Amino acid sequence: MDWSTIYAKTAKGVMELTGKSRRLHRDLIRVLQLVDGKATVAEILARSEKLTEVQLNKSLNTLLVDKYIKALVSEQLTQFAHDFGSSATIMVSEANT
Repeated sequence: MDWSTIYAKTAKGVMELTGKSRRLHRDLIRVLQLVDGKATVAEILARSEKLTEVQLNKSLNTLLVDKYIKALVSEQLTQFAHDFGSSATIMVSEANT
């Protein structure tokens, strides 16, 4: 697991949280609620009170495979721009999984 990965909810994930769909177990719902498109995996683990690294990794993988969340690549692009001294705006896109 890459601790610097940032995940965001997909439309399916948002619908699950707004009550339009109820397919996830409550433990997965708790993890989904912590995904905000800004926090890294390390920050999510720090904010979760009872999750172990293994539980968080399993939950995030399940949510990712089932398309409730998507991985963002903003950190990689920001580092790329920094390495080359670019000051241009970098658009964030979702990773293909």
